Amino acid sequence: IAASGAGTTVSGSHATGGDAGSGDSNGGVGGLGGNGSITASAGATVSTGSAIGGDGGKGTNGGVGGAGANGNLTVSVGTSTGATAQGGNGGDADGATGKGGAGGLATVTATASGSSVTGTAKGGDGGTGDTGIAGAGGTGTISATASGASAGGAATGGNGGDGSTGGTGKSGGNGLITATASNSTAGGIATGGAGGAGLNGGTGGTGALGQIAAQRANSSSSGTALGGAGGYGNGTGSTGGNGGAGYINTGYTANIGTGSEPRFHGIEQVLLDIKLLDVQHRW
Repeated sequence: IAASGAGTTVSGSHATGGDAGSGDSNGGVGGLGGNGSITASAGATVSTGSAIGGDGGKGTNGGVGGAGANGNLTVSVGTSTGATAQGGNGGDADGATGKGGAGGLATVTATASGSSVTGTAKGGDGGTGDTGIAGAGGTGTISATASGASAGGAATGGNGGDGSTGGTGKSGGNGLITATASNSTAGGIATGGAGGAGLNGGTGGTGALGQIAAQRANSSSSGTALGGAGGYGNGTGSTGGNGGAGYINTGYTANIGTGSEPRFHGIEQVLLDIKLLDVQHRW
């Protein structure tokens, strides 16, 4: 779905990629989901819509699940409020040699000076691995990539797939909010995806990073960064995964907004990195 030109508006519309087909019964590979995208340019406005990537296909009898597709919301010289981008889920896999597909990416991006985007980016969940290896969660990213652009909202990484019957759960996807150009602004809540569970003798996956970052001169970022929980271990011989960290950090002469804080789920050590010029402070 695309809107271009001042006075052009997209409201309540949904761009959804198709789901992929499954692999056959002899170790087949599931197909890739289709991408979903919404774009606004040349002064257009997008509100309350969604761009959703299709799910990857299932891999059967030792096959490989297909990756989930991407959901992308992009604003170039325009405005978007309240829209959602969501990555498709990775395909499940069964059998000892099977591998679950990775979750798709979700991006909400302001790419030109004067553009503004506020929304939700949710990475797709990784596919499960039944006696095999699960798929990793997809990254959810909100970013302002041009000078004078602003971006905000909630960026959440997808959860890692579960590993059952001795399988291996995979890590969650990162939740990222970034201001990557000078004089850009980004803020909100960045949450790392949880690691997949390790069931019945399996190994749980690692929780993912939640990060808010101002990365260029005179850029600014603010909000809350939450690390993802580690996947739990359930059953004899199971191993739980480590929790993810939450970071708020800056570089060059960037600034962190007042009232910003990192919060952590499932970890014992609290980390906050603040980088100003070439000085690093660590608590």
